[in-house]
Parts: sequence; structure tokens; C-alpha cells
Amino acid sequence: MAAIKHVFETSAERRIKSSVRFKTRAKKLEAGSWKLEAGSWKLEAGSWKLEAGSWKLEAGSWKLEAGSWKLEAGSWKLEAGSWKLEAGSWKLEGSMNPDIMGSRFFFELPA
Repeated sequence: MAAIKHVFETSAERRIKSSVRFKTRAKKLEAGSWKLEAGSWKLEAGSWKLEAGSWKLEAGSWKLEAGSWKLEAGSWKLEAGSWKLEAGSWKLEGSMNPDIMGSRFFFELPA
């Protein structure tokens, strides 16, 4: 079984099963390639990464950020700030003007 390492903030302890010790407010939990931090909410498991501060998720070649709404999956990219979508050599861009209540879209297709 992988070694488990805990870093704690307070001194209140309880023992749960075997010799793994938990305290009331754990800041970090590591087990092999798995990492969990509760301060800024980070989780790493092999090639998977999740951060909840600015909402980031990475899973292999997949990336998701919710701050400025970005999604990447291999060669696919999606950004929702200025409405961009890229899929290999295909590109789609759009923008909305709330004053005019309309949308503009730009297409770039492969040659």
C-alpha cells in the first residue's frame, strides 16, 4: 500500500482504522501519485489535475478552465470569453454586443 502523508492545521486528533491519523482540518493528503490540498482546493491524480480556486481541470490532454471559460481537448480548443472554437485546422470565432442585441461570427476553414 502506498505511503500516506498528512499535513494538518490543528491539534485535535482521532484515530480511524489502522495507523492512519486524521486531524480536524487537513491541508494536504498524498497517497502515491494522488495529492489533495484543501487550502486552495487542488486535487492531482496521476495526469489528472483539478483546482477550484480559478476552476481548472486537466486530464491528460484535456484542459478546462472556468475563469475565462476555456476548454482544450487534444487539438480542440473552446474559449467562451470572445466565443472561440478551434478544432484542428477549423476555427470559429464570435462575439456578442449587448447594446445591439446581435452576434457576429467569423469562420476560418482549412484550404
